[in-house]
Amino acid sequence: MSNLQMTNLLGGIVAAAQGAGAGKWTQFLGGAQTVATGGTTTPVNNAGNAGNVGTNAWQPGVISTQDQMNKENAYYNLAMQAQSSDYDNMMSERSELMRESNTLREVAMEQRKADNKITNDFIKSIG
Repeated sequence: MSNLQMTNLLGGIVAAAQGAGAGKWTQFLGGAQTVATGGTTTPVNNAGNAGNVGTNAWQPGVISTQDQMNKENAYYNLAMQAQSSDYDNMMSERSELMRESNTLREVAMEQRKADNKITNDFIKSIG
């Protein structure tokens, strides 16, 4: 803090105290404004300080909300990955079961062909 700001800050405290003691509320508020703005009294500095106060009050809520949204997105992405993985595993198992079923069907057809051939050969041998 510069010497000028320190002087303005102390002056603001004195002005606020004198204003409060004398019942001069405009003097009190002016001094309080000087103290609240850190000893700066120019309109530009006051506007900047007011903006900073507003930003400082608003920013934690925004950051907290953004963090919460990031967490929700992470949970959603994890859930989607788990669902996708479960679906892929289910489809792989289903494909394997279908391959096994097709193989068993092919073996059964070959067995029927062999049985039919044996039956036909037996019929020919009788006749």
